[in-house]
Amino acid sequence: MTYAVMIVDAAVPAGAVTHWPMTSGDLGLVHPDDLDRAIGWIRECDSSDVLVLARPRQARAAHTVATTVTGVHPRLAAHVALRESTVLAMAIAASHSLEIDAPAPLAYATALAALDGSLVGAHLGRLSKVESPSPSIWQHLTSLFGRRHIAVRGTPGRVMREGATIEVPADGTLLVATDEGSPAFTAVVAALDFHGAVHAVPPVIETTASFGSTGTEFVVFAAPWAPPAAWTCAVCHQSLSGSVCPFCRVRSTHQEHVA
Repeated sequence: MTYAVMIVDAAVPAGAVTHWPMTSGDLGLVHPDDLDRAIGWIRECDSSDVLVLARPRQARAAHTVATTVTGVHPRLAAHVALRESTVLAMAIAASHSLEIDAPAPLAYATALAALDGSLVGAHLGRLSKVESPSPSIWQHLTSLFGRRHIAVRGTPGRVMREGATIEVPADGTLLVATDEGSPAFTAVVAALDFHGAVHAVPPVIETTASFGSTGTEFVVFAAPWAPPAAWTCAVCHQSLSGSVCPFCRVRSTHQEHVA
């Protein structure tokens, strides 16, 4: 039995569980309506714990998927985590958490730390259909005349004109969802004024599906260390970094032994 990650988003193509080629572990991307396929994929993974990642606007769908798969697979424990991010960033953070080969609660904490510590967004053309983050009316107008913008998701999200100073995570690695050396790749590096390590990665979904505009998604990825184990879950006996197990929901209380 293994730890797996499922990303639930309406922008994921319907009809099958999508796999990202950069991931070696059990990572699946599913449309909220594909419950049968989500159930089948979980069965193939033979997972005991699954992290369901979604954006807040997909909260209800994510909880429905988690409830459905755990109802069909009684030995499965699922935890839903919501982040105002991108599907690309979720796939990268999930891949990192799968590669560290840690107990499910520690892998879960690593995935969320990666999402919270990374800069996530897209280099976009016209903003006429961009909803999250919300551009200003002036930004809408200037995009119609060719000015490109950077949309950064997070809390709070923001839209900035190309050329604005953007603070990036220290020691982060820039991952750009396009072909290396392409005009789009070069434009993202220049727009962020990034001077660290840069790599091209395969896109997960088109920016038109995620942002409503043509463009290129990117992540300045700050890979966190796996959190140290501080407790052991009294029910599932897995190592925890906090006092509550995210999968079986049990709170562990440390007790000192008195001689």
